[in-house]
Amino acid sequence: MDRWTDPYLVAAFSGWGDASSVATTTAAFLIQKRDTRREIEFDPEEFFVLTETRPWVRVGSDGDRRIQWPSLALMVASGGARDALVLLGPEPQLRWRSFAQRVATAWREKGGAAPVILIGAFLASVPHTGPVFLTGFATTPELRARLEALGVQLSGYEGPTSIHSAIADEMARQDIPCLSVWAAIPHYTGAMPNPKACAAILRVISDVIELELDLAELDDAAIAFEKQVTRAIAKSDQKSSSASEASAAPDDQASARPIEPLPPAEDVVRGVEEFFRRNRPSE
Repeated sequence: MDRWTDPYLVAAFSGWGDASSVATTTAAFLIQKRDTRREIEFDPEEFFVLTETRPWVRVGSDGDRRIQWPSLALMVASGGARDALVLLGPEPQLRWRSFAQRVATAWREKGGAAPVILIGAFLASVPHTGPVFLTGFATTPELRARLEALGVQLSGYEGPTSIHSAIADEMARQDIPCLSVWAAIPHYTGAMPNPKACAAILRVISDVIELELDLAELDDAAIAFEKQVTRAIAKSDQKSSSASEASAAPDDQASARPIEPLPPAEDVVRGVEEFFRRNRPSE
């Protein structure tokens, strides 16, 4: 592995902890428009139940059929003052402790002093207007105080957990500072992209690791998102509360369709760049 320049590490996983794809979109934002390479590729047969996170078959323009396997990789983006490391892909289903050990060991051997940041998003009964509600946890008292100062509510959650907790536990075991930040997503917005939540998480990341980020495009997209949702609710024949409940109700036809897997990290980044091109405000 090549040496990293003043690196920082952010991890995001599609699936259970990625409501509206906010976590994976936020992570992809950090490496867009930069030269990226795969530093570590995790074997899908080692970390996934392939009857649950299924590979997809694709048919090329030449008519050949190709299998797209679940892609989970540690990406390195260079070309700036600091190298951005992004761990991106579906949440593993198997060998969480082994996976966490590999990530923590790689960071301990080559990483810098910056804390590792784990990000997620969950559906909740929150409005789409006003500040984004953020919650999280950290492995050190100093980082917990930092999160509180930034308006992140420290989580007291107990119950079924995600790979984030396994990684944080291993980071603490290896004396690597680590924190996790999660955004609450309005349940009635469903699977809509939520740039407002992405911007909120990125501002925490920027402050914690002293990273300069240009969020102008994301802020413009956030304003457009809020207006779009407000208009949709206003046009509804039902009251806002009824519309919210209807939006949260399952769609039988939609649930019958298989869920598209998270594409390779490079494609996720291209998707983020295309999103900004489509949502750039008109002059």
